[in-house]
Amino acid sequence: MAGDRATHADRVAAAYELFARERRIANRPGLTVAASAQAIGASRSQFYRYWETTSALAEDLALHRATSDRGWQARVRADDDPDVFAALRRALQHPDAADGATSRAVVAAEPIDAPTHAGLAAWEARGIGWLAERLRGGRPAADVPWTALAAMVTALVDGTLLERGSRVGGSPGPFDEAFATLVADTARALTAYFATHAVAADEPLAPSGPGGSEPRPEGASRLLERMDAAIRAGALPASVTTERRVVNVDRLSRDLSLTSRGVFDIWPSAADFNADLFAESLRRLGMVTDLAAMTAFTESTVTDPSEVAAVLVRVNERLMDLDELQEPLVQLALMDVLDTPDAAGRHAELIQRWSDDNQMRAAAVLQASGRRLVPEVAIADYADLVIGAGLGGWRVCATHRSLVARRCRYLDGDVATMAAALDALTQVCAEPWEAGPAHGSASA
Repeated sequence: MAGDRATHADRVAAAYELFARERRIANRPGLTVAASAQAIGASRSQFYRYWETTSALAEDLALHRATSDRGWQARVRADDDPDVFAALRRALQHPDAADGATSRAVVAAEPIDAPTHAGLAAWEARGIGWLAERLRGGRPAADVPWTALAAMVTALVDGTLLERGSRVGGSPGPFDEAFATLVADTARALTAYFATHAVAADEPLAPSGPGGSEPRPEGASRLLERMDAAIRAGALPASVTTERRVVNVDRLSRDLSLTSRGVFDIWPSAADFNADLFAESLRRLGMVTDLAAMTAFTESTVTDPSEVAAVLVRVNERLMDLDELQEPLVQLALMDVLDTPDAAGRHAELIQRWSDDNQMRAAAVLQASGRRLVPEVAIADYADLVIGAGLGGWRVCATHRSLVARRCRYLDGDVATMAAALDALTQVCAEPWEAGPAHGSASA
């Protein structure tokens, strides 16, 4: 690309492609041993005892934060209430509800053979297995894909934490009581609906790779915990903030046929660069979403609104196929760009437009399928749930690729199980227009 003839859009596109190729945590400029040691009052030699490079330290820190022993999962497991959804409602209001959510998104986007990715998959497989047993509640396993259902509930919660956090101050945080109740009640209704409408043998997740099999040395774990505490306290920046571009400037300048000075002239600050990259990612996500919908409807022979649900499941199948789409993985890898209030402020208008567009898509889906929301679910909240479930679905499927290939019997067809679970979310939040006076509830 000739540097002086390229448009700004060309340069942003080139930056996006570079990040897509080299999005690994190890390739990012970011954390330094010197800054880490100073922030927690340790010596650099203590760090080099466990990590030979800053890249290895950054990867291990990301995995440590992604598999936090805080967060909503830990709160639900520690709650002795036999009603797992009541426990979820309380967990989502706890101050540490969102701990680890952003890091899980970033680590999930790592190559599946990366130790960080395998470590997250091993950690989460145990949690999803536990949740699957709680959702089953002693009922016969029969032909219900409980593991996939537990993965979908996990996707709904983690994704909604990310989606709401991106619009409200950057880092994900706890929900207020009303929205926590809505999410928990929706998860309850989703479980009841899916367990009676999806038919497939259950298959527990089998963690891929050796990740998580070797415990960290105790000294390394202590250092990582102190670094995590320093990041949460604001004493140490996370690996990507407004102070750090998410790609290597030297590589980018070569791709753009510019000098490093030329790159800094185009993007004077890291916040400028990261904002453009994030905007390009959202633009491309919107394009693949619209293309998936257009392709599915073009290939269908829908003649009645009652047939739209089956087409929407096909749309979901296309969007969840991470073997074919790279755009969702790039978006996941960029989620920590929003990890500071300053960065979130820079993206606020963009994210609001994206949210508004998705709200219109959600309304169009309801109209096309001849359905309306139940009274307890407002359109803005429904859009948050749908966007969150989609974002979380990408995150969970990126972590556990075997979920993408799983199939079930749903709506009289053989479909991808996670795509069916996404459709079930709309089924429990809406009802047919011909149902008469609005009735029903997402908490049914």
